[in-house]
Amino acid sequence: MLAALGSLQDSVPPMPPEEVPQRIRDAFGMEPDEAFVSFELEPFASASIGQLHHATLRDPETGELYEAAVKLQRYGLLDALEPTLRTARLVSAVTAEVIRTGPGFEPEKRDELIKIVEMVDRTLEGFVKTFEVETDYLREAKTMRDYAGVVDGFAGIRVPQVYDSHSNGTVLAMELVKGERLDALLARYEQAHAARQQPAREVRLRKGSEDADALAAASQFAERAYGLTPVSSRVVAQRRLRGREVELFFDHKSMPSVRVKVDRNGRVKALTPVAELTPAAIDKLRARLASWFVSSPLQSGTMHGDIHQGNFFILPDLSVTIIDYGMMLDIGKRELLRVGHFVSAGRKQSAAGMAAELVHMLEGAPTGRAELRELKKRLRVSLERELAVVSPNSSAVAFVAAAFRAAGHEGMQIDPLYLQLVKTASSMGGNLAAFEASSDVPGGPREVISDVVPGAGKNLLGTFVSGVGAHRSHRKVEVLEALRTQFATPRPDGP
Repeated sequence: MLAALGSLQDSVPPMPPEEVPQRIRDAFGMEPDEAFVSFELEPFASASIGQLHHATLRDPETGELYEAAVKLQRYGLLDALEPTLRTARLVSAVTAEVIRTGPGFEPEKRDELIKIVEMVDRTLEGFVKTFEVETDYLREAKTMRDYAGVVDGFAGIRVPQVYDSHSNGTVLAMELVKGERLDALLARYEQAHAARQQPAREVRLRKGSEDADALAAASQFAERAYGLTPVSSRVVAQRRLRGREVELFFDHKSMPSVRVKVDRNGRVKALTPVAELTPAAIDKLRARLASWFVSSPLQSGTMHGDIHQGNFFILPDLSVTIIDYGMMLDIGKRELLRVGHFVSAGRKQSAAGMAAELVHMLEGAPTGRAELRELKKRLRVSLERELAVVSPNSSAVAFVAAAFRAAGHEGMQIDPLYLQLVKTASSMGGNLAAFEASSDVPGGPREVISDVVPGAGKNLLGTFVSGVGAHRSHRKVEVLEALRTQFATPRPDGP
C-alpha cells in the first residue's frame, strides 16, 4: 500500500501548459511577463511535486537582474492522493474490525494483528504529514536560508540563494545553478580515465604546422583531462618561442569553452580554471561530500533528507551546490549516537546491546521502567533469532532491517526519523560508491570509506554510525576529529 502511494507521487502528470501562467497569476496577481523580466513557459526540469522554469527577475530593492530557476507547484496534489488515502483507510478499518470480531483468531494472535494494523495506520498518517511538508514552499525557502548558514563552514559546499520577492507557498524562485549533475561528471571521469589508459600521442609543434599541431595537442589534453572531445577549436594567440594559445569549444552546458597554452614540445597547460578529472581530484570531491554529510548533522542537528546524484551540481572548480530542500531531517546528537550504538552492538552480535537502544527507537514504546524492562527482554529474544542469520560484517542497513522485523513481532514500528536516517545515509553511500566506477583499473580512485572501527567496510552509514558509536564519551569534537581524519587521508594520483 505504501509503495503504491510512493509511486503515485511520481506518476503525477505534467502540468498542462495553460496552468503555468495561471499559477503565476494566482501567486502574484499578474501575468508571468509582468512578475518577471522574462519567463520561459516550457519547464527545463520536472518532478513529482513541481516543475522548474528559467526566468530573469529584478530585485525590487536594488534593481539588479538575476537569472533564476522558478519552481511551480502542481495543482491538486493532495486531491490526487485523497482517493487512494480514503481507500487505504477504509481497508485498514475493515481489516481491524474483522480481526476484532471475526471467528478463528486466538486472543494473543488477534492482539498482535491489531497492533500491525495500527502500525500501518500510523505509517500512512506519517506519509501524509511528510507530503504536506514537501509541498510547503515557504518552509523550503526558510530551510534554504537557514541551511546556507550551516554549510558556510564547509569549503566548496553551497546552497542556492532564495529570491523572497518572487516566492510564496506555491512558487519558489531561487538562484539558477550553473553546474553539472554528479552522475554526468562521474560519466566524464570514466571517459577521461579510459583515455588516460591509452598511450599518449606525441605531438610537437613542427615548423610550418604549429597551428595544426597545437590544436591536436590541445584536443588530446581535453580528452584525457576532461573526458570531452572538442566540437571545434581555434588558435587565438601565438606565444613566445613558437607556442600557441588555443581555445577549445565543447557541447557542454557548464563548460562551453576552455583556453589552454601549448608549448613547442606539445605540453599543455589550462588557462581557464577548470578542474582536471584526475583520480586525485575525484577523491577530493568525494571527501568533500563525505565530510559535509557526516559532519554537518553533528554540528547543526539537520540532515538533507533527499540525497541522490541529481541533487548535487558540480561547478568547474569542483565546488558543489546542493539543491532540493523539501525534506530535511531534524537529527539530534542523541539520535545519531543511538543508531551508532545499535549498529556497533549488532557488529558485536550483542542482542542485549541492540535491544537496549532499539527500545528507545520505537513509536509508542512504554515509559514505565517495568514495562520497558519487559519489552527489552522480548526484543532481545527476537534479535537473537535475527542475528543468527545476519553476519557481523553486514551493512548497517541489514541490522536496521533486523530491528524492523523484531519490532514487528511486538506489533510496533521504528520511529520514521530513524528509518529516514538509514535511507538517507544509504543513498549517500550509493553516491560515494559511484566514485568507484574505475576502482578495478590500476590508478582508479581508492576507496575513501574505509573502517573507522573494524567491520564498518565501505558502507557509509556503517562508517558514520560506528564511528559515532565508538566514541562513548559523546564529545562531539572527538567524533568529528575521527571522521575528518578518516575522510582527509591524502590519496596518490593515478595516471
